[in-house]
Amino acid sequence: MPTGHFVFKDPTFEFEFIRLLGYAPFDGADIAECVATALRITDGDFESWYREWCDTAQQVKAQGMAASRHGDEVGARNAFLRASNYYRSAEFFLHGNPTDPRVVATWQLSVDAFRLALGFFKTNVELVEIPYENTTLPGYLFYSSDYHKGKNEARPLLIHHGGFDSIQEECYFMSAAGAISRGYHTLIFEGPGQGGVLRKQNIRFRPDWEAVVTPVVDWALKREEIDPLKIALMGTSLGGFLAVRAAAFEYRLAACISIDGFYDFWEVGKAKMPAAFMSLWETGMLSDSMVSSLVAGICKYSPSLRWEIAHTLYSFGVENFADAVTEIKRYNLKDGVAEKVRCPTLITGAEKSIYYTPESQNRPIYDHLTCKQKTYMLFAEEDAGGVHCKMGGLLLCHQKCFEWLDKQLDIKRATRELINN
Repeated sequence: MPTGHFVFKDPTFEFEFIRLLGYAPFDGADIAECVATALRITDGDFESWYREWCDTAQQVKAQGMAASRHGDEVGARNAFLRASNYYRSAEFFLHGNPTDPRVVATWQLSVDAFRLALGFFKTNVELVEIPYENTTLPGYLFYSSDYHKGKNEARPLLIHHGGFDSIQEECYFMSAAGAISRGYHTLIFEGPGQGGVLRKQNIRFRPDWEAVVTPVVDWALKREEIDPLKIALMGTSLGGFLAVRAAAFEYRLAACISIDGFYDFWEVGKAKMPAAFMSLWETGMLSDSMVSSLVAGICKYSPSLRWEIAHTLYSFGVENFADAVTEIKRYNLKDGVAEKVRCPTLITGAEKSIYYTPESQNRPIYDHLTCKQKTYMLFAEEDAGGVHCKMGGLLLCHQKCFEWLDKQLDIKRATRELINN
């Protein structure tokens, strides 16, 4: 995807627009209505972003209702998927005030629209609740598009969890939309710090993600439609880190895919701050309270940084920047953690990520892996996967990732040689 400004000058607004638009190949967006909405938004204004995407989502949901009344199942499904994505995006920048009632209300509208769309899917989908500690984790089990329960043998399973700010309904576009048509069942779930687990259960992120994934694998192994020897785990961005962390301790996984995950979260955060400022703090010349106050002041002039810190405080359950740093320092693959991974592992990088360079975060994961089968896949700008999380380039990402996964799980496909004139 070309670099530079497409619609917005603010980098986070620009990325979130590409993120939303990037789901168009899977019926999650329509280009004209997205561009029209974006042009109404004041750059860097969170309220303007919320208002315009919410308005568009409401209009598109109404289109879905009209299509349903007419008996147009395809039109209804597509409209509800788009409405879900637009509501998701509308809610995105509201996290500076987690008590704002619009946070839960708009997230719920996104979930509800997605579930309306599920009623028009040709593929079987189950809403599941996975036992976890003293509660449950919500999820969706998408069956392979050619699978008929009781008539087919067990299929491989791709487990996918989100990352720092995604919700499980969005994860459908990232994984299941490409997996189920390739013969994979897909289990998408939300863990601590994510989606409804954060918004409704108020459970925050934890670094020992194996404690989350192990109950999910336990659940999957009880399902007769799932091949117990062909269970793979995938995560994106923070989720990419979490996937590798889980694979380091959960040895029943047959493969792991980390899409643009990081090696050390604190190094990612520190790189966004002035080096001299951070040096004064780390040497004790600035107190924690002074640093938190200074960062709050800086955030007034940077919408991107303001959102990143606000969402960190919300999803990690901390009160200020200094406490957030203490928490995110726990999120890394150092001290031999990456070296514990045994299963085949794919690490991807994005040459044009706005968050970190592949050399600083993606490649170090690969370099520290000692498993017998490991692959590093760098998506350059011209590959259409050079944007963080492969946004705007998911079709190519799916093609390459599932080709890799097929090989690891020994999945054979009929080949076709075409004449290229």
